[in-house]
Amino acid sequence: VLAVSLRVENDYDKVWHQSYLLDAYGNENGSAMARLVSLPVSLAVECIMSGDIPAGVSAAPDRADLIERWLNTADQISDHFTPVDHIY
Repeated sequence: VLAVSLRVENDYDKVWHQSYLLDAYGNENGSAMARLVSLPVSLAVECIMSGDIPAGVSAAPDRADLIERWLNTADQISDHFTPVDHIY
């Protein structure tokens, strides 16, 4: 199980905040660790190589199309992808 909380803020207030629980079992597509950690990292690498995000450390993409693509991928690679009340 992987718990992730994503929060977007500007200088004045919270813009968006959502938490997710991802659950996966190892299968023919790889271990749960590979599916929930390594595959999302590969999305970041692909975005860097295509110029969609800058190289280096950043919290998350800020473009709506990239965020939607990453969340859709997370839903596809996990056995359970559930939005939940915020995790603190």
